[in-house]
Amino acid sequence: PSPEEMASGISGAIFGGGILSIGLIIITVAIILSYIFLYRAWFVLQPGGARTSPGKAVGFMFIPFFNFYWIFVSFHGWAQDWNRIRNSHSNLASIPTVSEGLFLAGPISIVVSIVPLIGVLASLAYMVIFFIMLFNICKVVNAMADASQQAN
Repeated sequence: PSPEEMASGISGAIFGGGILSIGLIIITVAIILSYIFLYRAWFVLQPGGARTSPGKAVGFMFIPFFNFYWIFVSFHGWAQDWNRIRNSHSNLASIPTVSEGLFLAGPISIVVSIVPLIGVLASLAYMVIFFIMLFNICKVVNAMADASQQAN
């Protein structure tokens, strides 16, 4: 190869590596933010008798292989606990329930994403489901914060 071709290949590799690095940084930030949301979501449920603590909900997600089970507890379990707590306290009636099916579909799509071929579709589905789940978590946490401020 000529020097020009080599320089072109090297600059293309540097550009591709830079794009990959930016993508990894964005994904890392998104994961960290999602764990912050998850922690806060479980924190809000603690007075109502949540099945796990915020620290466990997030921390157990870092245990290899066990996290494939724990993602169901962290997300689907949160939705179940929230709906149960909300329905058992009349002062929370103005705060919306969340779709337990949606919070079950998210973890299922994560687990299915490791399957070849259909995993790509499952990953794409999870991206959409994940943002809807985070939106629902934010609605609940913000509504609980508003209710807490009004009570004081």
